Amino acid sequence: MQTGNDTCYTIDSFTELLLHLNRSLSSYRHFPKNIKQALKSAGMFTGHDRVHILEIHDNMTYDIVYEWCAKETGPTPDKWKHSGIFCHPTLENQLCAQNYLLIRDEASADSDIRTLLKEQECHQMLLLPLFESGAHLAFISFLQCQHVHDCSAEEIQTLCQLSSVIATHLNNYTQTHRLLLHLKKYHEQNISFLLQYNRLKNIRTALASVHHRIKKKKTALPEWTEIEQHLSQLDKICQSLIEK
Repeated sequence: MQTGNDTCYTIDSFTELLLHLNRSLSSYRHFPKNIKQALKSAGMFTGHDRVHILEIHDNMTYDIVYEWCAKETGPTPDKWKHSGIFCHPTLENQLCAQNYLLIRDEASADSDIRTLLKEQECHQMLLLPLFESGAHLAFISFLQCQHVHDCSAEEIQTLCQLSSVIATHLNNYTQTHRLLLHLKKYHEQNISFLLQYNRLKNIRTALASVHHRIKKKKTALPEWTEIEQHLSQLDKICQSLIEK
């Protein structure tokens, strides 16, 4: 990311990046592929070595669902792609006060966090919240592993704008995916209903045929009235089902 005398260039480049992300992430079909490319574009633009999106679950664990990493850095170790989250008052206060988390290896006094950063060969980690419908809380994280620089307030604000665009499209993808699953389930249930209805209708047709043959013979049956009542009720059931 350019700063200082190159501010105009930075604004133009950032605007172009946002336009590119809006176009590519609008495609539901190619979203999983395009979101990874979007993280790559964001990482290369901002000078970070890893960028990933992680989701927090009810059992206080997280999953890294999308990730980009620079070749020289490599992906996140498997151990840290799914793990428990660290609940520390310092981090909670920072998130509440600033709406982001900035964790540095030399500034962290907590051994768990130092281990997390060390095993990922990370010197600084910036996490911005993504509130989307697929999870109670998700984050986009920017990791500095080899190329380390202090994050200015201007850079963090820029990254917040970038994350808001990604969060919007992530939410749209999640909502659309959920809707399509619901429609698929509804379609499957509707097919099952039609099969059951057709079976019931066939049974009613067979019973009506037997009823007609018996009636033609004028055979006296004590249960005749009861049989006709059941057939009438079956007719009503078939009619109500098809109306639904």
